[in-house]
Amino acid sequence: MLKAGIIIFLIIYLILCVLASYTAMEFSKIPSGEKRILAAVLVTLPFVLPRLLWSLLAYFSHITTFNVVEGSIVVRSVMSTLEEFLVIIMYTVVGLLVPPAYKKLPDAGLGRQSKSGAQDIEFKAQQPPKYEVHNSFRT
Repeated sequence: MLKAGIIIFLIIYLILCVLASYTAMEFSKIPSGEKRILAAVLVTLPFVLPRLLWSLLAYFSHITTFNVVEGSIVVRSVMSTLEEFLVIIMYTVVGLLVPPAYKKLPDAGLGRQSKSGAQDIEFKAQQPPKYEVHNSFRT
């Protein structure tokens, strides 16, 4: 079952490479804030490859260096764990830097004016703020 998961991981990695390449060819159509996301994906793809290679060697080869139980801790740390940390850090930084893809619409007025001029708030009638989603890839 684990071997099937690694095969699926390999297929998804290859699909991601193709999609990232296609998206890079359409770079001029991408909004400026979202170009960072594509850059992060393109930069992190080479970091995911050693992790995938380690998984393939660990479960499909008989090389003891890549054995999950008795293999080299240094090889596992460098080829697997270190890359995952770097990818997570890169995605986290980019996620914090990319502006949100929505803008808040004007408030519809949740309260009403009382006779004294103070605003009464109707807690039962409050609606969540409405957001408008922007279409990123307009042609």
